[in-house]
Amino acid sequence: PTLTLTHALLVGSPALDAGAAAVATDQRGFTRTVDFATIDNASGSNGSDIGAFELQPAQASLVVTTVEDLVDNTDPVTSLREAISFANSHAGSDTITFAPHVFTGGANSLIRLASGELQITESLTIDGSSGTDVVISGDAEGDDTPVTGTFITDVDTSLVDDPMSLNDNSRVINFTAGSGDLTLKRLTITGGRITGQSDDGGGIRFMSTGALALDQSNVSGNSTAGRYGDGGGVYTRSGSVTLTGSTVSGNRSDDDGGGIVSLFGPVRLTNSTVSGNSSGGNGGGFYTDDSTVRVLNSTITGNTADGIGGGISLFADNANDDERLIVLNSIVAQNTDNGTAPDLLAPGDPANDLTVDFSLIGDTTGSGITAATGTGNVLNVDPLLGPLADNGGPTLTHALLQGS
Repeated sequence: PTLTLTHALLVGSPALDAGAAAVATDQRGFTRTVDFATIDNASGSNGSDIGAFELQPAQASLVVTTVEDLVDNTDPVTSLREAISFANSHAGSDTITFAPHVFTGGANSLIRLASGELQITESLTIDGSSGTDVVISGDAEGDDTPVTGTFITDVDTSLVDDPMSLNDNSRVINFTAGSGDLTLKRLTITGGRITGQSDDGGGIRFMSTGALALDQSNVSGNSTAGRYGDGGGVYTRSGSVTLTGSTVSGNRSDDDGGGIVSLFGPVRLTNSTVSGNSSGGNGGGFYTDDSTVRVLNSTITGNTADGIGGGISLFADNANDDERLIVLNSIVAQNTDNGTAPDLLAPGDPANDLTVDFSLIGDTTGSGITAATGTGNVLNVDPLLGPLADNGGPTLTHALLQGS
């Protein structure tokens, strides 16, 4: 047991494995010497640490202390994969955080998944707010072409520059449990890619009846490349998905839902952006089936679909299903599809299942929206948006240009 106060050596300290202690324990009574294979010994050192504290092998922890994607119970650091493994083995909800002295921004906050997707089997929050701009990338080798000035994969440009560059990529997060919740806060999920037929969710696959929540996070530059692969950015089935202060951008799917697919679960966007996603099927921005969709104070723009619904596509199979779309104080504009419903596809029963108020809809074709719909709407105009950019805050947004 610890009887006196001490100063711990942090990971990266020059005092690690640089000493020549001749005693069997440190001040706390813990084993000395602990010689880490991953740290080069100083000349003449026996592998002990300088000072009163001897760093011990990392214990099971929910604090991530390295950007490396590794599993090694004998080293002094905790990777994100190790923290998730610990959380999976621990019943109940856990929260993973990031050591602020390690995750200081730029490359120091970039985790590349060298060992494939992160599998989560228990309710979990991954909270990046203690670090600076934490990025989790499925681009194992770092050979994707990035969006300028970021670590976000530019899927389309990567395919043009080097079609083989995406071959080392994996899905980023796979929540495989049938129940439980997942919250991602202040994170960027990028570079996720899957290629199997009917394999869904390039960035995030959430198969629970629980809740997926994205809070002040980016899901950008992910893709599905296999035939019938849905949900380039996010794929959920039966659970709910909530975006708050988040951006889903630059994702691509072979089939439906370039940005998001939600089947049989409610969707809620608040103060969020869905931009520049593309699908080979329906729903460039997002695609839903038997879902209630609420879009509040949000912007959906620049998305494309080879099928129907460039911005929003609802699978309205009959007038009695559970489809419902509510758009309040939001912009849905400058999206494109095959000409059927460029910005949004109407629910099967728009008279009862479509609510639009104080919103700007760029092209009402196929939307079921008319001048008599709702209150305070601005229809069939250009919203005059700036490009997706860092306009302040943790996520990318579209600024309104003068005259909008």
